[in-house]
Amino acid sequence: MILFGVILSIAGIASLIWGIYANNSLEQQFSSVMSGGSGNPGTIFIIIGAVVLVIGIVLLIMGYTKKSKKSN
Repeated sequence: MILFGVILSIAGIASLIWGIYANNSLEQQFSSVMSGGSGNPGTIFIIIGAVVLVIGIVLLIMGYTKKSKKSN
């Protein structure tokens, strides 16, 4: 559970960074507007990244508490 939490946390951070980059990139915004998409192409990545990061942190906490209970 700890390993899965670490993987999800890293994926969430990467998705957050990519979303912020896409929202701040003028090239991404132009291509999104020209193709008929929204004006903020990275917003979905920011939302997904935040959710995955929170799930990863919860799994890390649950894994550490379960591990500390077994060692007692």
